[in-house]
Amino acid sequence: MVAFKKSGTNLFNEPQSLSSMANRAFSSSNSESNDGGAEDDGSNANDKKQAKDESSGSSDDKTQLIAIGETETALKSQKSSPVPDRVLAIPLFRRPFFPAVMAPIHINDTEFAEVIQKWRQKSAYVGLFLSKETDDKAKINATQLHQIGVLGSITAITQVKGGTQILFSGFYRVQITSVIDQSASKMFVGIKKLEDEPYDKTDKEIKAYHNAIIEVIRDIVKLTGPLHREQLIQYLQYANTSEPAELADVAACFCTNADGAQMQEVIESLNIKERQRKALQLLKAEQDQLHTQQRLNKQIEESVNQSQKRYWLQEQLKQIKKELGHEKDEKGTLIDEYNARLKKLTVPEGPLKTITDELSKLGTLEPTSSEYNITRTYLDWLTQLPWGIYNQESFNIKAAQSK
Repeated sequence: MVAFKKSGTNLFNEPQSLSSMANRAFSSSNSESNDGGAEDDGSNANDKKQAKDESSGSSDDKTQLIAIGETETALKSQKSSPVPDRVLAIPLFRRPFFPAVMAPIHINDTEFAEVIQKWRQKSAYVGLFLSKETDDKAKINATQLHQIGVLGSITAITQVKGGTQILFSGFYRVQITSVIDQSASKMFVGIKKLEDEPYDKTDKEIKAYHNAIIEVIRDIVKLTGPLHREQLIQYLQYANTSEPAELADVAACFCTNADGAQMQEVIESLNIKERQRKALQLLKAEQDQLHTQQRLNKQIEESVNQSQKRYWLQEQLKQIKKELGHEKDEKGTLIDEYNARLKKLTVPEGPLKTITDELSKLGTLEPTSSEYNITRTYLDWLTQLPWGIYNQESFNIKAAQSK
């Protein structure tokens, strides 16, 4: 049984160093898989030149280049190489991992982190499976894992504050066929590769889904913040967006607010149309939420701006009236009104001192402050009491009865 915690943010929130590694690795893998013939030679020459230029840098750069080389080799051979006999199972608690994606996962469990590092010395391949158990502190066994996940490789391991951060590269879908070895700290499983159902890229429905996904992604990129927008653009730049199957996978990764179970449905969809439909649904929900957030932010901003505008106009109006001598300000008018009331009353010495102190206090307060309104209400009450005004009382019972 294995227990560890996935990163608390999302798959796009990798540190800058890992982000740059991911970008270069994706760039290299795409140039190898998409280019052919003479163009491939040119791409390799550029890659070699870049590696040569970077080899003179720091030791950290050299470490990154080694990791990138491993990733390029794995990506290049992933379709032709045989499926590993067994892999180390990595349970995920919030969202599944997707093919054609490189992202870090933060592991708090030091014992399991050591297991991964030892396993990397034998094989870089792991199985990334979403857990049915949402508690990241729970002990996980094979029955609590979704049987369909992604074969990935360990690209880089970095010690960070609070645990270990491991950069994984996703390759293709796999299914658990058997549990080979399971203990308190690790789980090894047998897997088989799952192939997508054959499809025709020229199919009208597939093309329609494909174009719709691209349009929604473009809108989401416009709606998100600068940092998230840059990360999304990087994923689009290095993904093979001409492949409907791959685009659907990458699109599902954009849905940071989607439920893990809904994203798992995309992972388990081997029918491309079904995968596109589910990914588009997740994207639409993400788009709607972003539009709602934008609308609410705009309403709040307009409300604040309107309140500020009204306040400044009122202040300007007061100043203009003061300068022209046409009208006293609100405080002056209120104080005069309270004094006029007091002249008609015979207020005892104690209450009169309180009223005088409150009047002085009112003169120093800003009309927009909450204390101003409290003081004004208090003076309204004090000056409306019938101080010194008495009625002639009649205690004649017969006269009262006759009425």
